Amino acid sequence: MNLESVPSGINIWIRAMWFLYAFARTFKVTKWGRAVLIPEKPRRSGGLYYSEGRTTMGLDYLELLLEVEERFAISVEDEEVLDIRTVGDLCDLVKSKLQPSASRDCLTSHVFYQFRCVFGSEFGVPREAVVPASDVESLVPQSQRRRAWRALSERLQWDLPDLKRAGWLERGLIAGFIAAILSVIVGSMSDHLSQAQAWALGISALPAFFLMHLMTEPLAIHIPENCGTVGLLAKTTLGLNFRRIAEAREAWNEQELWQAIQDIVVDQLGVKASQITPDTDFVKDLGF
Repeated sequence: MNLESVPSGINIWIRAMWFLYAFARTFKVTKWGRAVLIPEKPRRSGGLYYSEGRTTMGLDYLELLLEVEERFAISVEDEEVLDIRTVGDLCDLVKSKLQPSASRDCLTSHVFYQFRCVFGSEFGVPREAVVPASDVESLVPQSQRRRAWRALSERLQWDLPDLKRAGWLERGLIAGFIAAILSVIVGSMSDHLSQAQAWALGISALPAFFLMHLMTEPLAIHIPENCGTVGLLAKTTLGLNFRRIAEAREAWNEQELWQAIQDIVVDQLGVKASQITPDTDFVKDLGF
């Protein structure tokens, strides 16, 4: 496509979106703000990617591995990547890098009891009010939830799931960004905007969106859907801190390790949990 023949507003957004897409496919920005360079995409042939004569997967799969490395504080070598075909292979690889060996110790129960203790000492919640089915929203009032969330994280020395903005606010931010795009495109096509004006609006819309996103961060006070109860919060928190908690307890549970791996695959690849079994093939079954 010849971009010079496209109206200026559309031209600007094609170029801007292509740049953002290229950046997103080249770098992974981690939870701690570290940009990690993703290796160059190997040559594709017959539905698979090839590297030095061995089959491997694409960029989505590499992003998955980066997340696994961060969650479990391990390093996956290039030659080990080439040996991973199924989700079970990935789980076995992580298992081989964890010390000490597996036991029957239930880490989810340990995390739950730690939450119960801190809810009592920090927020005065009666012990009997904290059970696996307890609603987290009712235990931590909205007015002090962000402060309480930070206090929980600092007291336990664990990463907690991020609090969320209200759904209407998230949708409003996205709608505003889309409206800005459409305004630039329509304005340039109807000659209401000069090329310089279209460029100015196009360049300013994206920073404005991120600024609004940053300004509304204090409004992120809602508990994530997958953490609605204390039991679910314990399960999700274990997945975020598996290596740290397992080393502190000097044990880990194979079923909980599998659950943590399954959750990462579901989150990173956007598939259903029902699709993930130890025999699920990343290429043949998931298309990655």
